[in-house]
Amino acid sequence: MVLPEKYKLFIIEFGGGYFGYANIYSLDNSSNYFIMKHKSFVPNVYLPIADNGCGDFYVLKCNGEYCSDKIYYYTHDSQEITETAYHDILEYLLDVGLKAL
Repeated sequence: MVLPEKYKLFIIEFGGGYFGYANIYSLDNSSNYFIMKHKSFVPNVYLPIADNGCGDFYVLKCNGEYCSDKIYYYTHDSQEITETAYHDILEYLLDVGLKAL
C-alpha cells in the first residue's frame, strides 16, 4: 500500500500517538497506535489514520495500492463515510491537533 507522502514524512519525523489533541496512527507494528490494528473497524477501501477517541475514525481512501491525501471521516454508529475539509494530514493536524493550543 502506498501512503501519501505528507503522512509518511510526518510519521517518520514524529511517530504515532498523540499530537496535541489528535491521535495519529503509526507504521510501527509494535506500537499500540499501529495503523493496521484499526483497519478492521472501517470499510475495506479505507485506511484509518486517526480517531476521535469515541469510536469514529479519520480515514484515507485507497484505490488499489494507492491512498489519497484527502481525509474522510467514518462514523461508527451510522457506518457512514463523509468528506472533510482536510486535503491532507497537515491540514487535519493544524485544525484538530493544535485546535486549542
